[in-house]
Amino acid sequence: MSNYLAVAAVTATLAQLLETVVGADVAGATITTVRPEASHAAGANASVNIFLYHVAPNPHWRDDDLPTRRGDGSLAQRARFACDLHYLLTFHGDELRLAPQRLLGSGVRTLHSPPELTRTMIAAAVVNPKYNAFLGLVDAGSFPEPVRVTPAPLSLEELSKVWSIFYQTPYALTLAYQCSVVIIESDDVPREALPVLERFIAAVPFTDPRISAVAPALITSGASVTLTGTSLNADAVHVEVAGTSIPAAAAGPDGLTFVLPAALSAGVLPLQVVHPVPVDPKSSTTIAIRSDAVPLVLRPSVSKPAFTKVVTAAGGTRSATFKCTVDPPVAQGQHVTVSLDKIGDAVHPSTGYVFDVPVAPAASKTITVACTGMLPGRYLVRVKVDGAENVPVPDKTGAFATPAVDLK
Repeated sequence: MSNYLAVAAVTATLAQLLETVVGADVAGATITTVRPEASHAAGANASVNIFLYHVAPNPHWRDDDLPTRRGDGSLAQRARFACDLHYLLTFHGDELRLAPQRLLGSGVRTLHSPPELTRTMIAAAVVNPKYNAFLGLVDAGSFPEPVRVTPAPLSLEELSKVWSIFYQTPYALTLAYQCSVVIIESDDVPREALPVLERFIAAVPFTDPRISAVAPALITSGASVTLTGTSLNADAVHVEVAGTSIPAAAAGPDGLTFVLPAALSAGVLPLQVVHPVPVDPKSSTTIAIRSDAVPLVLRPSVSKPAFTKVVTAAGGTRSATFKCTVDPPVAQGQHVTVSLDKIGDAVHPSTGYVFDVPVAPAASKTITVACTGMLPGRYLVRVKVDGAENVPVPDKTGAFATPAVDLK
C-alpha cells in the first residue's frame, strides 16, 4: 500500500541514487536531506543537499479516487491523494576546485538517465539499513507507475522568491526538480462487492412517452382525467400521481384516461405516464420508462360552511369561528388558507379577508379557523390547500355565488 511514508520514500530514493554516483565522481562528496541553511553550515565539504520545499496536488490524478463511498455510505475504494513533490538540490564544496559545478554535472547526468524512480529503486532504498528502520512499511509495488523526475525551469525571479524563505542563508548553486506522481492512500479497507452469479442482457424498445395536455382544467377527487400527448400507450401502462400508481382505464398512442383515487390529497401533484418494460423473464424484473412530470392540480371541494361563536366587537365588527368540510381530507402538514370575500353588498363590494388555518396534527375533513375584525354580511368561501383552490360556482348572472356563508 502506498501509505503515508511514500513521500519520504521518494526522498530516500533520490538520496541513494545520487549517493552511489556523485560520491564516485567527486571524491568524498556526501548526500544530505536537510534545510539549506543546515547544509551551508557544513562549510567547504563537498555535498549535495536534497530539500523538499513544496508539495502540490497532481491535476491529472486529482479525481481518480472519486467517489470513495457508495450511496449507503460504505467504502468503495481507499481515498487517495496524488501529489507532485518539488525539490531544491543545492551543491556545496570548494569553489576554487569548482566542486559545486562538478557535483551539479554529476547530479544532472544521474537524474536524466533514466529520468524516473522505478519501483525497484524505491524498494532498494527502503531496505537500506540507513532508511529501513523508519521506511520499512512502504510497499514499492503499490506505486501506480514510476515516479518521473523532471527539471523545473525556475526563472531567476522565481528562484529568488524560493530562497527568500530561508532567512539569512547565503545562496548556493541550485537546481529545482519535480517528482511526479506520488500517491498517498488511506488505511481504510473497502468492502468488496458480492460476485455476479448470472448476467442477463436484454434489448427493449424505447417509447419515450410525452404529455402535452391534462383535461379537464378543474379536477376534483374521483374525477376522470384525460391525458393527450405522444407514445402514451404500450403493452403495459399506468399513471403515477404523487407516487401513487393508477391503472389506465383506456390508452391510445395519443391519449389515455384514468380515474383519480379518493386517497390523494389536494394540491399541485406531479403526474407521469409509466411504461414498465420486462428485462428478465426469470425474475419478472422490469425497468420503468417514464414521461416528464407535469403538474396536476387536484382542487378541494368545500361544503357545509358555517360561522359559530359569533361575538360583536366595538365598531360593529364580528369575531367568530369558521368551519367547513373539505374533500379530499387535508393531510397532516399541508398548508391551508381560507379566503372570505363579501358578495351582494353595494356598500362594501370589495371587502375580503384571508386567514391561515393552523396545521392539523392528523388528516381531517374539517377545517376550523378563528376569524376576527369582520363586517357582517354574506361571504364567498375559497379554501386553498397547498396551492390548489376550490372552484366557486356562479349563479345565473355569472357572479360567483357558492359556496357561501352568512355572518350575522
